[in-house]
Amino acid sequence: MPGAALAATAVAVLAVMAAGWPGRGDAAGSAEYEKSCFIGLVNQYRAQNGTPPLKLISGLSAASQWMAEDSAGPPVRHTTVDTLGRGPAQR
Repeated sequence: MPGAALAATAVAVLAVMAAGWPGRGDAAGSAEYEKSCFIGLVNQYRAQNGTPPLKLISGLSAASQWMAEDSAGPPVRHTTVDTLGRGPAQR
């Protein structure tokens, strides 16, 4: 049952994240290491189910990180506008 395997993988990933990844003491590399480990687990599941692997796209990752940090700040006048005053079409 693929759904049960995915759920088990998700639980395992969350458990490891809660306990801390090996080598987590390296603050500069820990986020990249965690991403790499997570993508590895997802790709292992995908390979077992005959789907192609996922790849990290650094530009998209950087844009997503910026937007997440921007959204976590104080609210702006509208939920679709970022702190630079840009709407979705300008971003």
